[in-house]
Amino acid sequence: MKYVVSLILLIVLGDGLVCAQDHNLKATDTLQTIFDSTACGLNYTESSVLLGKKMVFNGIPYAGTEQPANFVIGGIPSNASIVKAFLWWDLTGPDLTGTVIIENPSSEVDTLEGVLLGNGGVDECWGGGAAAFRADVTDIVIGNGTYIISGLPTDSIASDSTTDVTGVTLFVIYADPLAAYIGGLTINDGFFMAKFSTVTQTMTGLSILDTSDMCTAFILVSDLQEEPGTTVKFNNGPYVGIVEEFWDFEEKSTLVLPGQLSSTFGLQVPSDCANFIAIGLYYQVNISNATPTIAQNGDTLVASIGSTYQWYHEGNILVGATDQSHIVTENGNYTVLVSYGDSCFFGSDTLYIMCVENFRPSIFNDGSDLWTSDTGAFTYQWFIDSTAIQGATSPTYYSPDIGYVYLQVIDTLGCVLYSEQLYIDSISVGIFQATGIQTINVVPNPAYDFFSIRFSENLIEDLNVTLINGRGQIVELIRCHSTIRSFKIDVSMHNRGLYFLNVVGNDWSSTSKIVLQ
Repeated sequence: MKYVVSLILLIVLGDGLVCAQDHNLKATDTLQTIFDSTACGLNYTESSVLLGKKMVFNGIPYAGTEQPANFVIGGIPSNASIVKAFLWWDLTGPDLTGTVIIENPSSEVDTLEGVLLGNGGVDECWGGGAAAFRADVTDIVIGNGTYIISGLPTDSIASDSTTDVTGVTLFVIYADPLAAYIGGLTINDGFFMAKFSTVTQTMTGLSILDTSDMCTAFILVSDLQEEPGTTVKFNNGPYVGIVEEFWDFEEKSTLVLPGQLSSTFGLQVPSDCANFIAIGLYYQVNISNATPTIAQNGDTLVASIGSTYQWYHEGNILVGATDQSHIVTENGNYTVLVSYGDSCFFGSDTLYIMCVENFRPSIFNDGSDLWTSDTGAFTYQWFIDSTAIQGATSPTYYSPDIGYVYLQVIDTLGCVLYSEQLYIDSISVGIFQATGIQTINVVPNPAYDFFSIRFSENLIEDLNVTLINGRGQIVELIRCHSTIRSFKIDVSMHNRGLYFLNVVGNDWSSTSKIVLQ
């Protein structure tokens, strides 16, 4: 005759999901999902100790560890956070009391009542029956260290009337937010009997992110009798032999694939009775180059690819700045927080931006002279048709030539800024300041091989379209007669960077900023 009682402690750290379960399961019910989570740096570790006293093997009582019993947990990173901790155990005998005492490394003690996962009678090869329990011990688990378990039923008399506990497993799940991988973990538990037979349990509803870089499957079984022939299936794999114990936590490396929806575990017991208590599947997907980078393209910052983005300026969140690219409007330090998957967040290095176009110089004419109202601590250079005008380095300038005129301003930080263009169409008339209003849109922006100019209304007039690079040089000059509301410009031959698009009509002009990527 055999008698056994077992206990497992499961500690969960990181963001997770714990589901409710029927507290009155019978021995033939399916194992149910109690934990299912994907999180940045999600991982686990465990410690198991055999406690049984009344189990007899080949006529010799099995000498389990005395209670209070120590369980040493290590390997949890200092910045990991605890989400959930479970305690599982299995009793053999008539007593269904589910009380357990746990003491943490800080000498804090708690007495808990476990949830009955299931129980069975003589059909499990026990005259007095067996039962499995789970307790939530989250509030007392603090991380690495020695945990002490006591208060579980124990009896060294091999009798149907006595109740004994077989063993305990401390199983720790943690989440390290700085780890360069995404971890996924699913756990099912309950009370499912294998009696001289082969039984299987299947996890369903899995959601695998990507091809795993590391994967393990585990199974928790009670009541094996150290008899030969018992084998176990992990995650759809073949049946393999295990080290048979009265309380077995078995773990094996395996493989999960993108799109995998289910995972089957099996237990073959040809000459004994045993109970499935829990099964689990864990995988990691590494994040290549987890620290995001920032590329500067003129006044546009572009982060390396991720799932979500949040930009910061001088350590302060920029409300609404949640795209991969961000156009800066002031000097200073910029960073971006990038997520990968559901919960992996990584901050970039800081990028200091000194020169951004925080204003555009205004230029005017009074019939003979060009002049600017921006007369701060700047240096000036006037241009005509992208050519610097020799000697034209003051806030005012008289132009005797026909062409496109604009002003370059360099501020005290060395930042180069450009005015809108004005077109001189007659020396005698001088230049004009466009006064008409015409709304234009440029799409896409940022652009790649081309962009389209779209007008707010149909135009029947001559247009001068100028594309100016960041150095103030005209790289594209188009004179056309428009009768439509939009037209396309090919920019595939131009260098990537910041440009200004100036469109001049009969009595209006408009300048837009364009980024070529």
